[in-house]
Formats: sequence, structure tokens, C-alpha cells
Amino acid sequence: MSDDSDFTLLTTPPNPYKKLWLGFSAILVVLLAGFLVASYLQTKRHTEAELQNLSLALESQLDQGLIEPVRVDLDRIANLLPPSFFAQGHQLAADKKHLIQLAEQMSFSRYFDVLNDQGQVIFRSQPANDIPSIDKLYSPALFFRKLLSSTSTAQAIVIEPDRVNQVLHLAVPVYGKDKTFPEGWVATSLSLKAITALFAQLDIGKDGEILLRQQNSGDILLRRPALPDIYRQYPTVQADQKLIHDGSDGLTTMPSVVDDQSRLYSYRTLPNLPLVLEVGLSSRDYLAQWQAYALLACALCAILFLVQHWLSRKLLITKQREWQAVERFQSSEARVNYLLNAVGHPIFVIDDQGHCTYCNLAGAALFGFENPEALLDSRIDSHFIDQRGFPDQLSEQVLAAVGKGEYFHCEDCAFINVDGKVVPVEVRAYPNTQQADGAILTLQDISERRQSEERIAFMAYHDPLTGLPNRWQLGEQFDKVVNDANQRGEMAVLLYFDLDGFKTINDTLGHEVGDRVLQEVASRLSSMRPRLSVVARLGGDEYLALARVPDIFMLRDLLDAILEHFVSPVMDGDVRLGVTPSIGVAMYPEHGKDYDTLLKAADMALYAAKAAGRNTYAYYSAEMGEDGLRRLQIQTELRQAFENNELTLYYQPQFDVQSGHIVSAEALLRWEHPVAGAISPTEFIPAAEECGMIIPISRWVFSEACKQAVIWQRQGLGRIVIGVNCSGVHFKQGDLVADVKAALDQSGLDPALLELELTESMLIESSQRVTQIIDQLKALGVQLSIDDFGTGYSNLAYLKRFAVSKLKIDRSFVQGLHVTKDNDAIVRAIINLAHSFNLKVIAEGVESVEELRLLQQYQCDILQGFHFSRPLKPQQFIEFVEKHLNVRPEPQATPARPRNLYTLHRPRRVQPLPASS
Repeated sequence: MSDDSDFTLLTTPPNPYKKLWLGFSAILVVLLAGFLVASYLQTKRHTEAELQNLSLALESQLDQGLIEPVRVDLDRIANLLPPSFFAQGHQLAADKKHLIQLAEQMSFSRYFDVLNDQGQVIFRSQPANDIPSIDKLYSPALFFRKLLSSTSTAQAIVIEPDRVNQVLHLAVPVYGKDKTFPEGWVATSLSLKAITALFAQLDIGKDGEILLRQQNSGDILLRRPALPDIYRQYPTVQADQKLIHDGSDGLTTMPSVVDDQSRLYSYRTLPNLPLVLEVGLSSRDYLAQWQAYALLACALCAILFLVQHWLSRKLLITKQREWQAVERFQSSEARVNYLLNAVGHPIFVIDDQGHCTYCNLAGAALFGFENPEALLDSRIDSHFIDQRGFPDQLSEQVLAAVGKGEYFHCEDCAFINVDGKVVPVEVRAYPNTQQADGAILTLQDISERRQSEERIAFMAYHDPLTGLPNRWQLGEQFDKVVNDANQRGEMAVLLYFDLDGFKTINDTLGHEVGDRVLQEVASRLSSMRPRLSVVARLGGDEYLALARVPDIFMLRDLLDAILEHFVSPVMDGDVRLGVTPSIGVAMYPEHGKDYDTLLKAADMALYAAKAAGRNTYAYYSAEMGEDGLRRLQIQTELRQAFENNELTLYYQPQFDVQSGHIVSAEALLRWEHPVAGAISPTEFIPAAEECGMIIPISRWVFSEACKQAVIWQRQGLGRIVIGVNCSGVHFKQGDLVADVKAALDQSGLDPALLELELTESMLIESSQRVTQIIDQLKALGVQLSIDDFGTGYSNLAYLKRFAVSKLKIDRSFVQGLHVTKDNDAIVRAIINLAHSFNLKVIAEGVESVEELRLLQQYQCDILQGFHFSRPLKPQQFIEFVEKHLNVRPEPQATPARPRNLYTLHRPRRVQPLPASS
């Protein structure tokens, strides 16, 4: 092995490409310059030809289309005037008819003026309303002087612009017998708008210019774009004067007298008219495209130059590297060996018999040897094995491929190292160019890659927490289980598991304990194989299982056995956790003929098992699908109903037993569907809690109820307490305190007139959050009552802890009170219990006189029900209070304690309570 000094560059190789690239660059610059000059000249020639064409076209339209017809008409009138017309001006009346006929014969204009030799108008035909006549000229004296000064017969027509009135005045002389001096003039006016329209038709670019000048004076008659100052007399430059006075046509480049911008002009003298037409194009306009092409060509040349420079550098670097390689390694086998050993990739050389003739250090280390000589002269096949574990004929495959000049590649090879370990490798083989026969092999250990691939494949089809198959692998196993069941004449079933109360374990003991519970559940379900063909985890606390059972009776035994597996608690250290499953059952093909359909059916059955009390199982039925669709439809339309104001509040009055007055009212939410009609709150309120709409709906209910209470106070109904039901979802997940406070602040309602009805399920959880919410609500000053008391846990502890003001007896105990003894005992017990805590009792669902009398006898405080009134709209509630309610005292026969009995009687107006100060 040589030292680092062997790798120093002994000589610097010449650059054979330097002159070539310099010549290429010179040719590129010459071609670019030639292209730019040629394209510039071509662009200029094209522009000059286009400019002349524009001038010719505009000249033709001006001369033959506008001004020349007017001049011909004026000449014809001048020739047809009577000889004595100017001498006998007093006879104009006799010739008026003749002159008007002449005006009507004019082909271009319908009016004209006749002026005497002093410039005075002696006759005027009917002038157009939109074109001023000669005497309306902004400077008529100037025009008249021009007429009087034009005594030469060479001057056939005089033209003068009126920029103020946007007209062009034209006059031709009328000569007498001597043909020396004109005896008068025939004049008319032409609108400049017609000439401006002609100018506008020409494309002269953004900075182009069109000028119409008088030939003798050089004055500008008209310009496009318009003159910035119509009163200014613009001077003529030397080039302008030459063009005007020479009267020739041609092209020239000169600055404009208006904006001092240099342009290429085409100038032409109009035949028979003392006018010069100039059309100018700015170099910025007609050279814009050439400049773009020039920039593009320069950019392309620059890119080519950079590319050739980069290629030159690359080739030079490559050449230098080749030079260094030749200098360092061409005559030294040790250096080649050093290079191959420095490569961390295993390299082997075999001869035509498959014997190893060379191996580098990395190759020896791969096989477990320290010295590469241990592998020399050995057949390489002796180290490799096939998939069955037998010696692999690798050399034959390699030599057969490279013998044809082909590249050999194999990813399924493996060998046994010196320790007896099977190592998977990727083999690549190339023909040995140094020898006629043999090949060069490179090997790569792919053990880690295989492990990564297996790990990724496992993760794609298994749950990482429990190691169970996931939903996708279960779907792939579905067809196999169904086919096995069909072949054996058995039933295939899909079981959907959900753990009851698992969220409480996560929330109270933490997710680590929850993960261990999930692993234990997976272990218990897995222990039931092969009765459960496949067990998978869907996610969270949900599991799936596929099973084959002979009949429905064996299916029940299987389900009972699963529930039996969960009877014993799950142990986590010293903590005993009771974990029970709810199971949804769907059978193939009765409930679905594919995996997705069966999964939906099992999900619906699971929902029914949850509703049935948990720790049980339920079979899918068609009604579940209909209920699911109905629930989904309600959830879908509820959001739109809320936005479209289809939700309304009704109010059911509550009566004080002692006074007979309406002291409070319960706000009840109703939904009037535009198509389906009224939808029951027992149907849409649970749907709103599931889809998350209950919180915005509850905010709206609080706001509307508080506003309505304030409106009733202003209408004289007194201080009526409004009871509003609180949703458990809003209580646990929403910001209930802030929403109640916002409703009170916006409406201005006294907090004491708002009563929040809480359910026992909200208060039974003894947590800091519940206590904090109750304390904050009481701090606001609102009243709290417990709704549906007796139907839940009926825990007496929270009555003392939270200091509620009322208990509300559920209607299920009130209805049939006079018939069922059990209800009678429950109602009396609740009333006595409430009074012992100094709480008032509200009985809802009172629908008969018998129920009313018993509740009065049991000293219930407040009554509510259809016996008094159904829930009413706000206006109906006002009318009910004012017109249809009457209560009067009726003494009891044998009262248990001093108490008044109230019954409904004929209507009497109820006086409003005094408003609170």
C-alpha cells in the first residue's frame, strides 16, 4: 500500500479544448452581431415600406374621400355663379332660389357661404346645425386676410382650421372677366371629426404621430394625438420647412415640433390641395419587436457561452482526473488493490470455472474472514444457498449472463458466513474486461433493508400497539373466511367490539394505563382462537373479529363465551379495572355480501347494543339501517334548519299552587320542517348532540329566551322566570358560563329570572370542572334546578353540595298518579325530600284534575302540564295570560296542613306582577 504522496499530481495536463472554445466563442459573437444588424436593417426596411403604405392610404382617403369632393363642389358653384352676382348684390333675392338649388346639388356638403372681395358674407345657404359657418370662426379676420391676400390664380383653394369648434374652413376664389383678381369667394366648413376618424383607423403604435399641415405656412391643421394646446402656434424646424416648401414626397427622421420626440416620418403633398401629410412612427414602437428578438438572441448566446464554459470546465476536470488516475495507478497493482480495499463495497472476481481469483477486504469481512486470501481459489457456489437451503449454482447463472455481455442482478441470494449465519445479499455481476472469461461481482448485505421492509409491511397491516391485524388486513382475510365457511356449510359473522366506559379509564388513569388495557383486551380476544378466525383492532377501543359458526345457537354460545372472558377485571398493578364490551353482530350474506357492507351493519348493531345497556350484544336488523339513515338525514338537515330559522321556542306556563299565578315558564325547542312538518325534540336534540350542533343551538336558545322574558316584562306580564334546559354536551364541552353571561348581558335580563335545568347525569360526576361551573353559574345569580329527578342516580349528595333551588318530578311519575301506587309513593317521597332540603318541587306532565288534586294534597309547589296549557308561541303565551287563565281557591275537605286547593274555572284577567326595581 502506498502512502498519500503517491496521489499527488505530478504534471498538469494541457487543455486541448481552449483554442476550440475560443474559436467557438468568436464565431458565436460574429454570428450574433450579424444577426442583430441584418434583423435591424430588415425591420427598418419593413417599417419604411409599411409607413409609405400608411401614408398612401391616408392620402387617398383624405384627398379623394373627404377634401377633394368638397373642393370640386365649391369650384362648380363658383363657376355657376352669375357674372353680375357681386356687382348687383341688391338682386340677391331674385337669385336665392337658384343658389339654394346649387346647395342641394353639392355631393359632399349641403351648405356654403358667398363672400365679396372684402370678406363680407353676402349670401348663406342653409348651414348645418352642428358646423359653425364662416362668421363663427374663432379668428375670422385672419381667415379673411388670407382670402384677400390670395389674389394669385395659382391659389385654387384656401384652407384654415378652427380648432375651437373642431371644423376646417375651405374657400375657392370666384374670378371676373379679367381672371386677375377674385371678385369674391365661395366657402364652406368641414368637421374635423371625419379626418380624426380617418387618423384613428391607422395603427401608428403607442408613440406614433400624424400631422396635417398647410403647405405655405407650415401651420398644423390637425394632429394625432391631439395638440396639447390648440391656441399655440408651433414653429417649424428646418427639416419641416424643407418638406413643406419643396412639395416632394419621401422619408426622413426628425424631431417633432410638438413633443420633441424623434420619429421616422413619411411626408406627402396632397395633389390639388395646399396640404402636407406627415405620418411618423417612433423607434420605440417599430423597434420593440426587434429589441425583444435581440435580447432573446443575446440571452441564448449568453446561455450557450455559459454552457460551453461549463462543459469546458467539466471536460478539463475530467481530463485532469483521468490524467491523475493514469499517473497514479496505471503501473501499480498495489494502488489498484488499495483503491478496491478502500471501497466499502464487497467486490469479487471469478474465473470461467467459478473460482474466486480476487476479493477485497470488504468482501472478506462480509463472509467473516479477516484475510481475503481465505476465499481465493474456492468455488463461490460453496458459500451460497438457494431458498430451500441447498447449495446454489450462482456461478453458472452469472457466467451465462456475462458471457452474452449482459448485466446480472439478483436480490434473492443468500450465503452462509463463517459463523453459520444465513445472510441475504444483493448480487450484481459485470463482464471482466481484463480477461476473456470470468466476471466481476459486487455484493451488498440487505439484512437491514429486508427487516425494514418486513417491519413496514407488518405496520401496514397490523396495529402497532396490540400487534393485531388492522382493518385492511381483516378486509383481505374476509374472502378467505367466507370461502371456508361456504365450503364447510357454516355461517360467517363479523363482530364489532367497543369497550364500555374506556374513555373514563383514559381520562382518570392516563393513556399509559389505557394502552395496557387495550393490550390485555387484545390478548383475551386472541386467546379465543380458533373460535375467532381473525381478530383485528379497528382503532381506539374498537375491535373486529371474523368467525365461522355452524348455526345461530353456536353463535350465541360464542358471544356468551366472549362476554364471559371479560367477567374478570383487568389488573394493572394493584388497580382492578372492570372492562366490558358491547358487541355488534352482522352475518354473511343476510346482512351484507361484501366486507364494507357487513362492517356498516355491524357498526349499526353495535350502536343498538350500546343503547340496550352495554355489556351485551345485538344483531343487525333492517330497521337499524333505516334508523341510521333517518338519524343521518336529521343531522344533515339540522344545520340548514338552524341557518334558515326553522327552529323556534315555545313556552309552557308553570303555576304556583298557593297563589294560582303564572310564576315561570319553560322554554321548549321545536323544529318545524318545511316538508316533514314538526320533528320531535326527542329525535333531533340527540342528533344535534352527536353532530356538534347542540352548542350553537343552545347559545341561540339562551339568547332568545332571555330576550323574550325582557319583552314580557315591558308588556306588563311581570317578573316571569324562564326555565331553559341545559345540554349535557354543552355543560361538559362548551363554555356554558360564558354563553349564559353573554345572553344575560345582551338582553339585560335580571339573572334571578333565568333558571337553568340540569340533569342528574351532569352533576353526578364529582370533578373539579363540574364544581367550578356550578360555582360560576351561581355567581352570575341564575337559579338552578334538577330536571327529571328520580329517573337517574337520585344522589342526595349533590343536593347539598350544589345548593339547587328546585327539583322537577319527571312526567313518567306524575301521569297515572291516582292509579299507580308506586308512582304515588315516589312522588310523595320526592316532595318530602325536597322540602326537607328547603327546595321547591315542580311537577310536569299534569294532565287531569285527579293528578292536580293529589299534587296539591302532597303540597307540591309548582305545576306544569297539558291540563293547564300546551306549549305556546310567545304571542299565544301573552294572550293566554291576559284572557284565558283563572284560578280561584277552593278549600280542602280534610287538609293535612294549612294549604289551598286551586282549580280551573271561568276565565278571569290576571293582573301583572309589579316590576322589580
